[in-house]
Amino acid sequence: MNELTTLEKQLPNTIEDVAKFALIGVEKLKSLKAEIRAIQKIQLAKEVYDQKLEEQRLLSELILDAYVKLGEFSKHIPKQSGLRSDLTSYPCGNEVKKTKEQTMKDLGFSKKQTYEFETLADNKEIVEQAKQKAKEVGEPVTKNRILDFVSKKTQTPSVQKKDDFYSYMDECGKVTKKYHKAIGAFMYINADEKEFKMLSEVITAQTAETYLHETEDSISKLLRIQNYMKEVIHNGKNKNIRT
Repeated sequence: MNELTTLEKQLPNTIEDVAKFALIGVEKLKSLKAEIRAIQKIQLAKEVYDQKLEEQRLLSELILDAYVKLGEFSKHIPKQSGLRSDLTSYPCGNEVKKTKEQTMKDLGFSKKQTYEFETLADNKEIVEQAKQKAKEVGEPVTKNRILDFVSKKTQTPSVQKKDDFYSYMDECGKVTKKYHKAIGAFMYINADEKEFKMLSEVITAQTAETYLHETEDSISKLLRIQNYMKEVIHNGKNKNIRT
């Protein structure tokens, strides 16, 4: 994490180094997600959990910046092979260069990913807005979320104002923040004998009845949220989604 955060203000200057940075970052992000799942399972202190979430958000943002830069690089690589005088360190400067697809493949990325990187590079305003929204709600920003955002924006009827679309996405961000806080709060309710004993000191039959109705309503909502999240994960895996 330390070597990545030191590059927060300045990514590498060559496509090879940016590609390496992105690939290493993705692997580190996977490890960080595993840490967060372990923290949730053993219920460590909330401060530790929040710290890891922030690390995840920052790392996701750095990886996204690397993807944008990869898109900027790849847009200048010709689709067809041929004689090139740029992007080479050889003295004669007229070597036969690979196609864009082959170049990116050698760097570890598919044709689909290359298209996605270039889409991100063409929509920097949306990328920056998504990063800001993610920071506000404390969620990691992902390439796929932004690409969905871009897709929805391009499908917006021409009669609909740009500000209307962004206003709608602001509301979506607020809903995300609401769910994040509500679900996170449940993690730190132990519902054990110690807490029940403390509740019994102040709770009454009347308040217990109110809590019971609220709990039953909450269980119903949580089950719907659980099913929705499972569906999102299932659909994402079927599409072979990558960060």
